[in-house]
Amino acid sequence: MPKIVDHEERRSRVAEAVCRLIARGGFEAVTLRAVAAETNSSLGAVQHYLKTRDDMLMAALQHISHSVTTRAENVNPEQDWRDAFRDLLAQFLPLDQTRRIEGRVWLAFTAQAVVNPRLGEALREANTTSHTNLTRLLARARDAGLIHPDLDPADTATDLLALVDGLTMQGLTDPDRFPPAHLIAVLERHIARLPAGSAPSER
Repeated sequence: MPKIVDHEERRSRVAEAVCRLIARGGFEAVTLRAVAAETNSSLGAVQHYLKTRDDMLMAALQHISHSVTTRAENVNPEQDWRDAFRDLLAQFLPLDQTRRIEGRVWLAFTAQAVVNPRLGEALREANTTSHTNLTRLLARARDAGLIHPDLDPADTATDLLALVDGLTMQGLTDPDRFPPAHLIAVLERHIARLPAGSAPSER
């Protein structure tokens, strides 16, 4: 029987390799030959899935966006709402090797988005999706009486994501001052300042 090839799995492997290359050496490290070497594949095999360098970069961004979303969807919704939002936002922070790689890739994209319109648009779409999803969750928490009814979900989502962006940059550029435990502590302090609603807390 002919060998069954999982094309999505192969494409994901290539995207992961591109992420590792960006994390180690920035966008300059991403070449067809380097990606082939990173995946132990031929040049033709890589080009079968991603034909251009921009395709590789786009795949890397999509890969980390999907990874963060998948982890966020697995956050326990039954816990106290403050813990749930902490765990949700922690998926963006560089708390382990996987998230440090994702953070480095994200920062590299942020810099490149200024001069590359295609990558800039992709990054804006990813950021908009994150903001929309967080706004929706905050609105649900408000409607359930968990957070104060006067709290604006969209504005609060903007504030929290800006905080996460800043913590990610500090955690990556100054890890001695901002180790994982400190990043979580800062995040928890800001979430604790959100005014609670009338529903009874689990704490």
